Amino acid sequence: MGTFILSDLVPEYLDGGMGKYNSYDDLLAKINYYLEHYKERIALSTMGRVLVKPYTYELRMAEMMEAISDG
Repeated sequence: MGTFILSDLVPEYLDGGMGKYNSYDDLLAKINYYLEHYKERIALSTMGRVLVKPYTYELRMAEMMEAISDG
């Protein structure tokens, strides 16, 4: 969707495509930081979109059907 995400749980394959925080205080600091740094926020959201592009419903369904047929 191209939106900015700030999370404490960032999957390895999305590293570099989401903001990550480690504590409540870190969360507050990063909220303020990213509100003041628009270009960095947009860059992360753009990279996040690129990183998730291969993970479509069609791909997931094909992987599930392959697992079912192999089992």
